Amino acid sequence: MKPSVFIAAALALSSLTLHAESDVMWGVRATLDVNLPTKWKSNETDLKVKMYKPGFGVSLGAICNVWLGNNFYFEPGVSLFYDNYDYDDILIADNTGYSPKVLKSLYKVGVRVPIVTGYTFDFSDTFGMSVYTGPQFSYAFAGDNRIDNDNLLDKDTDWSLFGVGGQRRFEMGWKVGVSFPIGTWAVGVEGDFGLTNVLKEHWKCRENRVCIALTKYF
Repeated sequence: MKPSVFIAAALALSSLTLHAESDVMWGVRATLDVNLPTKWKSNETDLKVKMYKPGFGVSLGAICNVWLGNNFYFEPGVSLFYDNYDYDDILIADNTGYSPKVLKSLYKVGVRVPIVTGYTFDFSDTFGMSVYTGPQFSYAFAGDNRIDNDNLLDKDTDWSLFGVGGQRRFEMGWKVGVSFPIGTWAVGVEGDFGLTNVLKEHWKCRENRVCIALTKYF
């Protein structure tokens, strides 16, 4: 093989490799979340009850940004999350009429899998704006209620978070976000809108959240 042919082949292979690398970027993403659960709504009537207060959460995970061309991209990811929010002054009276606050707060630990598609507006070589949307799936593998004065609770009732009458572990939502890439970093604001009922029996409740996201691409 002539040296010129070998050099040309090597340059072509190098070009293809660089192009492939530029089409896929990996990254790590951390979020600070504000959890906004809706009121409980009865399945039988129009009754609505405020059971939860807003709370906070965090997540940390990895994403894969796949360039689709014409400034469109596909970005699946996976992250571990921790969510926490309070009950809204849930009181249980004993036989004397004394009503201390019993159900104090809850927490959940699990995994989230967002699958979004986005579009990037390029303002310069190093700065732009991306908008994205898509479904997000969540599964809580741990969690529980924090309970004050649990001696007042009915011992025959399952008061655990995922017990009978509690919350479901699986949730599906819809993510909408905007981010600002700056070099290999990106700062974004996301809204996650709950699509599925997180309660098991008699009532309906959805979980919404607003997130501040920080991403580092490699």
